[in-house]
Amino acid sequence: MTRRPSDDHLDELIKQAIGVLDLPQPDPPPAGTEWIHAFRRWAG
Repeated sequence: MTRRPSDDHLDELIKQAIGVLDLPQPDPPPAGTEWIHAFRRWAG
């Protein structure tokens, strides 16, 4: 597949870091997410 110059620009827009604290939590939380709540309290 040949990459176009505009593809590099799209890659820059798409690749961004999202911290676990910034992600919304579903309600009710699924099993196994207790560590996320503990980390949020710790990072507080």
